[in-house]
Amino acid sequence: MARKKKVAVLLSAGAAKGFAHLGVLKALEEHNIPIDLIIGTSMGSLVGACYSIVPKADYWIKKLAEVTPLHLFDLNDFKINPRGLMTGNSLQHYIEKHLGISTFRDTIIPLIINSADLVSNKSVKFTRGKISDAVRASGGIPLIFDVVRQKNKLLVDGFVIDPIGIKWLKGKYDLVIVVNVNTANDNLITEKSNAFDILLRSVELMQRELVHEKIKCLNNAVLIEPNMNGLRYTDFHRAKEFVERGYAAGKKVIKQIKKYL
Repeated sequence: MARKKKVAVLLSAGAAKGFAHLGVLKALEEHNIPIDLIIGTSMGSLVGACYSIVPKADYWIKKLAEVTPLHLFDLNDFKINPRGLMTGNSLQHYIEKHLGISTFRDTIIPLIINSADLVSNKSVKFTRGKISDAVRASGGIPLIFDVVRQKNKLLVDGFVIDPIGIKWLKGKYDLVIVVNVNTANDNLITEKSNAFDILLRSVELMQRELVHEKIKCLNNAVLIEPNMNGLRYTDFHRAKEFVERGYAAGKKVIKQIKKYL
């Protein structure tokens, strides 16, 4: 009897662009591509957590399409703090109360959530406990969110060290599917752009280069990079477009993926 092929899926950081991960997962699901591990960073950790508990892309596309910045950041999140502008409490509340996500023990697909520690200068993984705590630590964009304190660690967004959490890819996998949503080739930055837009564009360029550098060590990877031209990190109201871009990108590489299986 032939050995079952093992597949890992790595979902990058990307704020609102992370909705494209759902489109990719939908394409994989439609073609019966197995998933044995999900590693998620930042927005990829939120999407990965959702899918690992209920592996049905259409369910989460409908559920997460309702997400707006107001769900994730309300006025109570803002406070005068030298470490960040927001607490991130609303994000955790939304994950627990509205998405119904609780602990890693509830996952059907094994899940690793990737964060970064400013004290040790190393990536940190979450595989147990409350998923909302892990997603909060993984998505703590520096300056925007307060750091997460965990014993002697100060945790921020995982993209700072590794936007796809490739360090946690242990064991033998026949195929590694890397989804990187930091791919906009058009430059929306102009002389009128504000500091926040400039920061996000800088982060995007950094993440794109980091992902390309990280995957050089893999000889069994398929890289999926949806076309993000014209879309911004902050376009939460355009979730449907992000999903469509991800779905199109996923379908394009199905034949390539099946060669490994």
